[in-house]
Amino acid sequence: MIKKFKKIEKAEIIVGIPSYNEAETIGFVVKQVNSGLKKYFSNKSAIIVNVDNNSTDETKKVFLSSRTSVPKIYLSTRAGISGKGYNFYNLFNFIKERQSRINIVVDADLRSIGPEWIKKMATPIIKGYDFIVPVYSRNKKDGLVTNNFCYPLIYGLCGWNISQPIGGDFSFSLDMVNHWLSKKWSDSIYRYGIDVFMTTEAILNDFKICQVDLGRKVHRGSGPGLRSMFLEVAEALFGQLIIYKRFWRNSKVKRPKIFYKNISTKPQPLSFDYRNFYDIFRLGFKAEQEIVEKVLKPENFQLLKKNYYSEKHRIYPDLWSKIIYDFLHAYENLIDKNRLIEVLEILAFGRFFSHINSIERLNFKQAEKEVFNQAKTFRKNRSYLLNQQ
Repeated sequence: MIKKFKKIEKAEIIVGIPSYNEAETIGFVVKQVNSGLKKYFSNKSAIIVNVDNNSTDETKKVFLSSRTSVPKIYLSTRAGISGKGYNFYNLFNFIKERQSRINIVVDADLRSIGPEWIKKMATPIIKGYDFIVPVYSRNKKDGLVTNNFCYPLIYGLCGWNISQPIGGDFSFSLDMVNHWLSKKWSDSIYRYGIDVFMTTEAILNDFKICQVDLGRKVHRGSGPGLRSMFLEVAEALFGQLIIYKRFWRNSKVKRPKIFYKNISTKPQPLSFDYRNFYDIFRLGFKAEQEIVEKVLKPENFQLLKKNYYSEKHRIYPDLWSKIIYDFLHAYENLIDKNRLIEVLEILAFGRFFSHINSIERLNFKQAEKEVFNQAKTFRKNRSYLLNQQ
């Protein structure tokens, strides 16, 4: 029998679970969240909230029928309104209404979450931090947009060494929620751009930030939705970087404290066919070569073209950083910004292909080092962009 809960006007802890068609996994996530709240925070009032995109499967039914001792609430966007950011917007307003000071978000497709995740994510907020980002052991082929775009660009221009700026699992204070709601949201922020919006607003507005090591992340992986994800994340991050352009020149390298460090876990096995990445790049570059040539500096275009026709077809980190910086410079000054991001996406798939090839024979730790080295290349080449301003 499903337990009935009275409406709660206020709560000390709220755990949000954004979803879209996650009936297969959300029940497990709810169970782990409930166990964590019961085990570690039984003395605090709490709510588990499923913020959904009007799922067409049985996500709502599975969520509400899951047995919990903690009250559950289901919220959804209207039919036809989709996007991860819409779920977060609903969650933020729900939090604001109930004045919850400890807030956590976990992905609905997690298979590695345990009760201890709730303790690890809530504790820094109790200690006075405003925004907590995760550190994971992830498969070396996972997180391609993170490793090749968000992480190196944020490290390069903003100086923040945060390896998972769009990790999906976050915790945050009420002050942080009020700040996010006070900002103007673009269409991309209402979609996959929400994570990078949250992170950049936190790091560039003097909020207190730390990281938590959550160990192994096992989830569905982002391979199938990579194209739409890149477009929306890139648009959101470029927009944020331009808003906070004043930080580019004066930023210093910062690495936020990591709680629960030194968890040694083997990343999840993950296999997907990435060979089509090169086809996306090959066909797209041929079709959009004229635009690419207009955006890139001549030496970068010639090097890209040379690599395009070579046997290895590689886009190496030094060239990739300059490509990104050329596109960011153009994005700030051109009117058709969406078109520019679409062309950049084509080149990104060339970089993804190159990255996977370069780490194919490396172990997890070696691959992580390559990702960090790429971020350092973006930092080293920051003056390349600053000299264009």
